Amino acid sequence: MASVGKVVTTTYTYDINDERIALGANGATTTYPSKLYNVNGTAIAKHLFGNGAAIADIQGSTSTAAVYYLHDDHLLGTNLVSNSLANIDQLYANPNALTSNGNSSYTHDNYRLLAAKFP
Repeated sequence: MASVGKVVTTTYTYDINDERIALGANGATTTYPSKLYNVNGTAIAKHLFGNGAAIADIQGSTSTAAVYYLHDDHLLGTNLVSNSLANIDQLYANPNALTSNGNSSYTHDNYRLLAAKFP
């Protein structure tokens, strides 16, 4: 009998207000201390909002900071991510597929459903 694939366990932790405060997968834990930040090990990401909608993300700090602009669809989910040079970094052509430029260092899973995480 052959085994196909790999089993991955994902755990979610919620606070008393039913807001997600941590996500664990593949041995790594991402914490969400507030709507404005998330931390994965030593990597910190800052979320920028405009008029209640996620508009950009800054990953890294000081000289290594990279800005990614989040372009929403009509359902308030990010369907396109562009970098600071206005190049498409990631594109969600359909809800189940991600197309990347191959050089992306953007952590897409944190923002795909940002509106669902932080209504």
